[in-house]
Amino acid sequence: MTSWRNTRAQINAVQSVRHVPTNGVTLSRSVWKAKRRPNELNTIQYGKAELDSRADTCCAGMDFTVIEHTGTTCEVHPYHPKYKPGANVPLVKAVTAYDHNGNTYILVLNQALYFGDEMPNSLLNPNQIRFNGIIVDDCPTHLSPDKASTHSICFPEQDVRLPIQLHGIISYLNICKPSQSKIKHANGWN
Repeated sequence: MTSWRNTRAQINAVQSVRHVPTNGVTLSRSVWKAKRRPNELNTIQYGKAELDSRADTCCAGMDFTVIEHTGTTCEVHPYHPKYKPGANVPLVKAVTAYDHNGNTYILVLNQALYFGDEMPNSLLNPNQIRFNGIIVDDCPTHLSPDKASTHSICFPEQDVRLPIQLHGIISYLNICKPSQSKIKHANGWN
């Protein structure tokens, strides 16, 4: 059995992993990816990770699993002064799963506000994601003047493009809570 060492490229909003054998030769780079079993699709319940430029950071809801607590909490102020702020909202590293073309991609949010079951849809801040080298093409194709929009999130270093869907005026990814085995497999943990 070959021994593998994981090195990670921090890209804050979403994180990728590079697998490097002990001899130091880089074999591949990809967003964490795992194969899905054919019967697994029928048991998965999908939620949404909506693109939201009004949020100033990504917010992880019920379809995320916390993999690390930062020990920091925040007071979160809503969009309208009439509503009360949320106190002691934890700042975490959390993961979710995105299925595309028979693969499951594990997406990692670093320093995300964690709302868990209190928030049915998660929020992805496009500017936070862009700041970390990921391309967010959030213009719906039918609204693109030259029809060049891909309406996707692209990880250029990994050559991975995740299509975005549209519900009304909201762009989103269909996501689901990953199993512990998928998280461990994707991260290279035993």
